[in-house]
This record gives sequence, structure tokens and C-alpha cells, in this order.
Amino acid sequence: MQESSLVSIIIPVYNCGPYLAQCLDSVLAQSYRNLEIILVDDGSTDSSYEICRSYEEKDSRIKLLHKENGGQSSARNLGLDKCTGSYIMFIDSDDYVSPLMVEKLYGRITKDAGDLAMCNASYLYEDGRTRLVWEGWKSAAIWSEKDFWDENVNMVNVATMLPWNKLYPRKLFDGLRFAEGRVQEDELILDKLIRQCKRISVIPDSLYFYRQRETSTMGRLSGKISFGYEEACLSRFYYFMEKGYDDFLLPALYLAYRGLEGEHKKLRPLGLLSGDTANRRLYAAHRKEFNAAIDRYLARDPRPPRGIAIKLRFLKKSFLLYRLYGAVRPPLAALYHRLLRP
Repeated sequence: MQESSLVSIIIPVYNCGPYLAQCLDSVLAQSYRNLEIILVDDGSTDSSYEICRSYEEKDSRIKLLHKENGGQSSARNLGLDKCTGSYIMFIDSDDYVSPLMVEKLYGRITKDAGDLAMCNASYLYEDGRTRLVWEGWKSAAIWSEKDFWDENVNMVNVATMLPWNKLYPRKLFDGLRFAEGRVQEDELILDKLIRQCKRISVIPDSLYFYRQRETSTMGRLSGKISFGYEEACLSRFYYFMEKGYDDFLLPALYLAYRGLEGEHKKLRPLGLLSGDTANRRLYAAHRKEFNAAIDRYLARDPRPPRGIAIKLRFLKKSFLLYRLYGAVRPPLAALYHRLLRP
């Protein structure tokens, strides 16, 4: 196996003591040995920092950084500022990886002269069960940037839209960092990274194990307002419009709607959208941006089909009206066609 480039693995660490050893052991077991392993302790209050120190003492490839708690994005950014590798990989400290992960991704990206390499992943449940994240990923391929969106624009795909099962050339992060103080920040930066890529190497092997637990970053989102996903979808919408990717416009709008509706359903029962509150004003501002995107789509030339235009106007007016229209339209259409039969 050829090992010519240093790969920096950045692992943000925060209060994950029960899982940290499994994560670090899986990294130290990599068949690809030319690694720089950067652990960024984000102000842990459990045993995580002490565990990191013990691993730093036994392997010279490990560099331990410590900072005040600022969130996963700020920890990743500190790792990016301090790393020296030609390639970069991220691993979350409660997950673990196959011992062949770096070798396979590095082999693929160098063989394909790729701008990014990614693999499949598996959900890892507390009872030890695993399940493939993307069941439909059957063979290795080289995607263009447009191919990437063609595969992913219609769905929320953890395997492609999160940063941790990928190998990046360092240059992709020149002038680019994770948005700090945000949740669901991954969607925002992945879009910017993908837009720089002409050749994306993908392999179907499941090499990353993504732990599902309530106290993870994503599990702690209840009650916190977050529009990172909706912002990413609207950013894609305008990018697709600029690039002339017309077939991707409606899916981007629909996924932005799903993001907004999800926040509404989460926050309204908690009373976080009532009264003249900062949350309500923030939600209203994002809803206004979403409606503006609908207007841009409706004003396109050529105009969208009448049925789509009606649906989008309902969606702009009210999410409830949009759902009601979607529920009653099929039976009404069926009745209409029955009545017109000779």
C-alpha cells in the first residue's frame, strides 16, 4: 500500500467518555499509518479530556488541543487551523470507523484524481444493531458536481450531506470554515465544498459507524431554533438557478419547506413562536425568504405548469392550506375524470 501523503483526522471531543476509547482505538487501528490525529477537547466536564491525554501519551501521532466550550463547529475550526496534512478527515468522538477507512478513501481519491472521496456509513444503535445509511448505494463511481446533486437533491441523505465519512484535499478549506454558534451547520459548509469539486469519488463500502443516541448533538436539538437546513436548501435553490440546473429547483424548494415546517412543528408546542419574541421574528424572517424564493420560481421563463403554480401559491400562503390542497386534490381529480367519462 502506497502512503505518501499525511492525512489529518480532526476529532472534536465533548463529554463522550463512554464512547471515546472505541472511537480512538478504531483510528489507531487504521491500516494507513501516515496520520496526524488532532483531538480538540471542547471544554468537556466528564472524563473525556483525561482519556484523550492518556491516548496522546501512547501515540506520537496524536495532538491534543483544549479550548473553552464553543460547540462542534468551533472545535472543528480549531483543528483545521492547526492541522498540517495534505488531506483532511473528520470523525465524531462518539462514532467509530473501519480500520480500512483511510486506506480505501485515500486509494480511491488518488487513483481517480478526485477532488473529494466518500464512502457509505451505517447507523449504530445502542443495542449494537447496525443499518446501512444508504441502501441504494451499490457500486463505486466518479460523480461530477452535477451528478452529486442529481443523486441527492430529492432526499435527506446522511451519507452524503454530513462531513464525517469523507476525505478532503486540504485546499478545499482555503478560506472556508464551519459556521460557529449554529446547529445543523454541516449542510451549509458541505454545499460550498461540493461546489468546488469536479470529480467526486464514491465507494459503497460502509466504513463509518454513526452512533444514534439522544444526548448527541443532533439529539439535543429539541427546543432550539435552527434554520441551517432550510438556509442550505435555499442557497442550493439560487445556486441551481444560476447554474441552469432547472430540474433541481422544485426539490430544493420542497426540502426547504420541510425544514421550515419541521421547525414550526417543533417550536410551536413549546410556546417559542408566540408573542413578539426573537424566535417568532426569526421564524418570520426565514419564512419571508422562503416565500421570496417561491416568487422567483413562479416568475421564471417559461412559466411553470398551472398545477405546480397553484401548489406553490398555496405553499406561500399557508403550510396548512398546502397540506389540505395536497390531500383533497387527488380524490377531486379522480371524481372529475369519472364525471367526464362518456
